[in-house]
Amino acid sequence: MPVPTTPPSVPAPPPASPAEHLPGFGATQADWNAHHTMDTHGNTPVNCCYNPDRTLGLGDDGLPFDTYYAVNYIDDWVSFYDMRLPFVPISVANTRVLAELPSDARVLWTRTHDTCRQSEFISPTLARLHGGSGQVLVSVSSDESNGGEAFYDPKRVDTAIFMFGSSSDPNDEPGC
Repeated sequence: MPVPTTPPSVPAPPPASPAEHLPGFGATQADWNAHHTMDTHGNTPVNCCYNPDRTLGLGDDGLPFDTYYAVNYIDDWVSFYDMRLPFVPISVANTRVLAELPSDARVLWTRTHDTCRQSEFISPTLARLHGGSGQVLVSVSSDESNGGEAFYDPKRVDTAIFMFGSSSDPNDEPGC
């Protein structure tokens, strides 16, 4: 009598990764634009500024400040931007910063200066997508609340700057 055999199993293809379509730091310009509203008011440069928000205040022109500004790209990937926050404690700022990064990002180090607090994150997703170290330097400060003069108040963080980083040692990073 023949012995029943089980057909060889074919491995299922890996599921599509949501990380391939990042909405925040490291996103393609198309993915960034799909998740953000470009500011087209006044003399705002194209692809510079996103998510106008009246709760962040109004500029001299009477228009709302943008949540994201100075957005820059390298090879169509978002590689740098500033993010305005509405005067939040550092714990809330940290939550907002992590929401901008892929879910696999983790902190390598954090260093506090008089003018900012810097953290270096690492993300295997960013390393895979960009072919680099996957490291991101984020500086948070209280610049806007002091007329643009740099300082750091952990109770009133209002600015986060994101850029690709590359240092596992905080002593190798530039100051604020």
